[in-house]
Amino acid sequence: MPSSNRFPPIKPSDLTPEQEEAHDHMSTVASKFFGDTSVHPFLLYPHQTHLLHSFTYKNSDGAFIGPFAPLLYTPSLCKPYFDLVEALTKISSSNLPAVARETAILATGSRYESAYEIYAHERVALKSTSLTREQIGQIKSGGKPEGLGEEASVAFDATMDLVGGKGNLGCMLILVCC
Repeated sequence: MPSSNRFPPIKPSDLTPEQEEAHDHMSTVASKFFGDTSVHPFLLYPHQTHLLHSFTYKNSDGAFIGPFAPLLYTPSLCKPYFDLVEALTKISSSNLPAVARETAILATGSRYESAYEIYAHERVALKSTSLTREQIGQIKSGGKPEGLGEEASVAFDATMDLVGGKGNLGCMLILVCC
């Protein structure tokens, strides 16, 4: 799993008071959306499997890793950033099917070779969408998989147009998206 080198994870015991407050807020939001990394699967009842995390976002010391680690270097931005992410997630969850959202995220990650994004969202897609491992593998390689449903297909095409440097969606694709 990739780690942040320029901004190494900060152990909770090394946090300043401002960083600690930001860390606590990040932990609350991350746990809500991604599951709790401290929950051990053997301690859960079968109906509680939704509490298992999809991917690792904290190391064994409890420090945030991946794209979350650098946020604690500017703790004043953590709460507004996570509040924005939470608001955007609520909007997209009600208007954008999970399969379309995860297809777009994986396609963007493949275009920019964002290892952590691909690592995390491959797991989210497997857990919360109808995408197969094979389809996810093709998206990760930058290709459009066979057998995508209409929502995922449109999401893939729109994403690849936008991240492909064209700058604008084609007229036909705009009509399909609307």
